[in-house]
Amino acid sequence: MSWEGYGADGDTYEPPDHLPKASVKAFERWASQLPRSTWLVLSMLRDLKKKNARRLLERRGAAFGLEVDVPAAALPEYADAIFKILGASRRGPALTVETEKNATHVLRTLMVTSQEHAAWLVGLQDARPEHGTGALRIKAGGRANKDMVMVVATPQTPIVLEHRAPKETAGEPQQGSYSFKVSFSTVAFNGITGAMQPYTAPAEELQLTTADEAALVAHAKRALLQTYAARPVAHPLRSTWAALPAGQLVLPQP
Repeated sequence: MSWEGYGADGDTYEPPDHLPKASVKAFERWASQLPRSTWLVLSMLRDLKKKNARRLLERRGAAFGLEVDVPAAALPEYADAIFKILGASRRGPALTVETEKNATHVLRTLMVTSQEHAAWLVGLQDARPEHGTGALRIKAGGRANKDMVMVVATPQTPIVLEHRAPKETAGEPQQGSYSFKVSFSTVAFNGITGAMQPYTAPAEELQLTTADEAALVAHAKRALLQTYAARPVAHPLRSTWAALPAGQLVLPQP
């Protein structure tokens, strides 16, 4: 359930009897058009956070271009459904799936450039609410108060969902290799001071801008403060960040 005035970090699960009947019926009609196991596949897609969380944190800094293979989404019918769901942007117009063909394969890509959309896609709070919210991983074992990591989505550093399939002949699917991959980047936050650690990318055009950095810090603050939550995430930065304007970096104490 999305709530007016809150972003993706404020989404909650509500029983059907808490919602308007018309809204429930509209959702059921829309969901009935998708393959039956689509939501299970979407959950598997979100599992990228589990299998990479330790890798991200072990880097002890920013990361660029991590790639995750999602075999369950490789079948064309599930790839189509995932693109349909994730292409419906949380804010603004729907996203466009780009198609590129060569002699043997068809490559379709969907680029997510909104942090709000990224937070819903990654959905860290869905499976482990005590360890994250939105796209921000807050706890990390013994480094719980030191390192935080957030998946980012900006025009310069988009999340890229890619489906590769053999080229169809006469409209019929062909035998061959099908794959569905997700590529994403992360930034790291110092969990003591709240300062963003430097982001590195292999090309100048992929570097984060000052505006991007401010937007990411503001998003991390909203996720961490969780003013709407019945049981907010317990973290020392909550008290430090509470009085700061959105986007302002926390300076280390002398």
